[in-house]
Amino acid sequence: MSARIDPGPRIAFAFTGQGAQYPGMTARLYLGHDGYRRHLDAAAEALRPYTGTCVTDLIVRGDLRVHQTGFTQPSMFAVEYALAATLQDAGVRPVAVIGHSIGEFAAAVIAGALNLEDAALLVAVRGAYMQYLPSGGGMLAVRAAPEELEEFVAGEPRVGFGAFNGPKATVLSGDLTVLERIHDELTRRRILGRLLQVSHGFHSPLMQPMLQRFARVASRVLPRAPKLPFYSTVRGRRLLNEALGALYWTEHISAPVRFAQAAQRLLAEQRLDTVLEIGPKPVLTNLIKALAGENGPACVPACRSEDTDAAALTALITDLLPDDAMDRDPVQEAVYAAVAQLVDDPSVRIGPDVALRGDLGFDSVMVMQLTYQLEQRLPALGKLSLPDMLDSIVTPATLAEYLRGQLSAGLVA
Repeated sequence: MSARIDPGPRIAFAFTGQGAQYPGMTARLYLGHDGYRRHLDAAAEALRPYTGTCVTDLIVRGDLRVHQTGFTQPSMFAVEYALAATLQDAGVRPVAVIGHSIGEFAAAVIAGALNLEDAALLVAVRGAYMQYLPSGGGMLAVRAAPEELEEFVAGEPRVGFGAFNGPKATVLSGDLTVLERIHDELTRRRILGRLLQVSHGFHSPLMQPMLQRFARVASRVLPRAPKLPFYSTVRGRRLLNEALGALYWTEHISAPVRFAQAAQRLLAEQRLDTVLEIGPKPVLTNLIKALAGENGPACVPACRSEDTDAAALTALITDLLPDDAMDRDPVQEAVYAAVAQLVDDPSVRIGPDVALRGDLGFDSVMVMQLTYQLEQRLPALGKLSLPDMLDSIVTPATLAEYLRGQLSAGLVA
């Protein structure tokens, strides 16, 4: 496939981890933005067989169960997937992705390494198995480099490094009693630390009892390599033709989150204009800014506050896209989104003059699917006549021109 690339800004998506959730997160966006509502509902439907409830209802009602790990992780995944898919529909497409802990699942979907249904299975089972682990675990955020904390971890089999978030932003995770003792000693040495409000010691040796059970479920998912540059916070680097399968997702549970290492490689290798944090509220943005320095890319959150609504998201998209991209009308945006969904390759960026048949390989089946997609995305069109439309299915631009003409002339059935 040799599709011509639509240049645009170089944007990376950074997906937030657990801890950013709150009751009612993105509710205003859900109620006011048709595209976001459609994608969140799709994620909720994929999750429902495993969660036993609709996470959309839980999110929009402001249900306090969003803080229970078994619901937190599916809810976070659904919100992040929906945000990213909505941005892509509007033409904001990442050149690379990175995710912090649970954020890697939405990152993997956007990168083409997981489909929505497989990701929903993994996320829901992961959260449920974690919730039912024994209590007594915790996490301790410390303003210190990892080497300063080695002595505290070395002799404690039930405590390990949970996350490396920055040069002096380290998280220890494991047995809460041991962490409290470590916290007291750090305080005595005038090293700042803070016990996090979590239900378990995530990314620690305490996750061991669930690994075998999770691996059996994860083995049902076909391993696939990401189609976009995927900066793994398990490996601390970009994956190179490495499939994300049961082994990776099982290791992901207890391995430390190497966010700082992966983010540094992302910043060094991708020549980015912007890093966009995908999550219900900003958590990673300041971490990435600190790693990027004054000359680094802009770092902005998709949801700047708990009041983020459709107008705020539209304003963000306006800021992110070049001026000529914002000249697109809803018809053209619907065409781009439908074509992108059928191509199903996140490494292909759809431009106005790309040849649908020649460059993107559209055959008669894909053309029929395209017609259905357009009817769904643009209900005002009614039932489209495929024979009448065939001559216009050349490029996204020619197709959008035909559809605008149909709407203007009122010729649709």
